[in-house]
Amino acid sequence: MKLISNAFISIVMLTLLGWVLISLYGPFTSLAKSLSQEAPSFSINIPLQPFLVFILAGAISAWHFTRQAGKGKKAAILPHSLNESDERNQQITAKACRNAYIAMWYACPIAAILMLLYPFIDKTIPYYPIIIILLIPLTLTIIYLKTIKKEY
Repeated sequence: MKLISNAFISIVMLTLLGWVLISLYGPFTSLAKSLSQEAPSFSINIPLQPFLVFILAGAISAWHFTRQAGKGKKAAILPHSLNESDERNQQITAKACRNAYIAMWYACPIAAILMLLYPFIDKTIPYYPIIIILLIPLTLTIIYLKTIKKEY
């Protein structure tokens, strides 16, 4: 149960990060356009809601992981999924990390190939690169979770 909640929190935080970055895409595009003009005018609207939700979710997850780690442990330094209590857990974590590493060698070239589609869809989905880049850690997290679930 602990593993599923940790993976769920990781996936939610990645999704929220994507929301924040996508909400920043429009304002940064406007800023770039205004700076390229002869007489730049600065009028940028940045939505606050994604930032507030991301900060609130980050604070809740930090509290959750700190409470889960217990006193005296460094919860913020290591990823929460690397919590190994014995040799068997270390072997399972090592296998899951290996599988995620191997998946990275497939996910990155596939992401690069998918980026070739960007010129065709840049008008429809201008924030497409953000989605593709965030799909890489999402894929690695899912591979890691599936390996651990299979081993237990």
